[in-house]
Amino acid sequence: YFNTRGLEISIDKSAAIAFTRRRMDKYPLKIGKRTIPYVKCHTFLGVTIDRGLTWSPHILYLRKKLASFSVLTRFIGGTTWGATVRSLLQIYVALFVGLLRYSVPILHGTCQTNIKALRAVQARGLRGCLGLPACASTLGTVAEARATPVEVLMMQETLRVHLRHTTNHSHHLLVDLTFKRPYSEYSKALSKMEQYIPDDIGSFDLPTIPPWRLPLPVVELDIQGIKKKSNTPLLVLKQLTLSTIACLHASKTHIYTDGSCVKNSSTASIVIPSYVTTRNFKLSHKTSSTAAELVGLHQALRFILTKPPQAWTVFTDSKPALQSICTYLRRSENEQIIFKLLCHLQKCIDRRHSVEFQWIPGHCKIPGNEAADGAATSAHTLFPNVETPYSRSDVTSLINLHARNATQSLWKSSAHHYPPLYLLDPDLTYRVSRNLPKRTEAVLHRLRLGVSYTQEFLHRIGKTHNPNCPGCDCVETISHLLCECALYDAERKLLKSILSHLDDRPFT
Repeated sequence: YFNTRGLEISIDKSAAIAFTRRRMDKYPLKIGKRTIPYVKCHTFLGVTIDRGLTWSPHILYLRKKLASFSVLTRFIGGTTWGATVRSLLQIYVALFVGLLRYSVPILHGTCQTNIKALRAVQARGLRGCLGLPACASTLGTVAEARATPVEVLMMQETLRVHLRHTTNHSHHLLVDLTFKRPYSEYSKALSKMEQYIPDDIGSFDLPTIPPWRLPLPVVELDIQGIKKKSNTPLLVLKQLTLSTIACLHASKTHIYTDGSCVKNSSTASIVIPSYVTTRNFKLSHKTSSTAAELVGLHQALRFILTKPPQAWTVFTDSKPALQSICTYLRRSENEQIIFKLLCHLQKCIDRRHSVEFQWIPGHCKIPGNEAADGAATSAHTLFPNVETPYSRSDVTSLINLHARNATQSLWKSSAHHYPPLYLLDPDLTYRVSRNLPKRTEAVLHRLRLGVSYTQEFLHRIGKTHNPNCPGCDCVETISHLLCECALYDAERKLLKSILSHLDDRPFT
């Protein structure tokens, strides 16, 4: 097959793996007259595959690669100098988590020993970020850094891969893998995540019209006299907007659109004053404000198709929505909605409608815009009545929400939380102030995890022979230093005075 097309397979770059422990000498694989060697493991697309599918060689590679991050953090920042904790955690997300995310979707079949190894190397990197000693608890370190545990990261990235396949390609091989190969580790992992997969999620529908044949919309993104909305008085905004509507769009039928987003839902609305018509819509899931505005524009075109041919102007206060339909040939996360909108625009043109899109400033007392805003706000109480495709940001928000819930559930279980930190902060609500010096922030993290350098702690790790306080001859614990030691009475009195302004709880 390859020879007839002028192609050759490089024997030197080829390898064969038989997923069995038996010797394969009796079953040679040849290309031409050369034999392809059998190997026990081989790296393909950055993943090391072994013949037993234990993934242990790949875990070993990850441990070596990720351990270098710990060296990097200690090189660019110490306990009292160098990069801030916040900066180091951002580097951790970019380098450490970025490398780990690529591999974790395939590691569901590996043993718990390998998972513990990844958990340990993750905690090692985070200790360098927070300024913690090497003996700090693994579970406590991950929780104190607000990092995603390895187990949750595996669930999160597997779900991300599956939803990407589902939303981008209706016939992708891995979409139906749970039915075709239900006993594979990947399928078993997906089966446990069925509760996280929305029922209304679907694949991308290709537009019926080729993108290069879609019409270029007529869009006006400015109003003469308005250079910057924030620097223009409200009364001037209203006057200039009404003047533009009266001078340029008086002979056209007006449609005002708007979108609204709250914590758990997104809505859109259209208002047509000349038809005394108001319609509001609740989207099938929470999405971005730009997507909600695009749905409003799309519903306006659907309304236009029900009326006789005439000239229309669609008003919206969302510049990002109008800019996205002007640049529809560029890749966009809302491209599915944009293509649907432009297909309906083509139908409007075919039926001899004239449609123009005009930006107007929002919340400046324009009657039609205010009516559309009120209609969109009231639609949050409705049942969802518009199916909206999932964009990349929608999927990311959904996955991150499930990951946060899974992390909280894992932290609540007794087997996955660090008791001293759990007793101190059971819901992990405390956040260290960003303005603290690095030395102070490191001390706070050590106090919360019980690894501050007291005499008792130093004695426990073999750094000193005597665990007692030099001034009191009592065991020098964190509680003793903060609440009892006579050497720090003046500092303790000042601390009590400061804390008394916050609440009246006893100092314990």
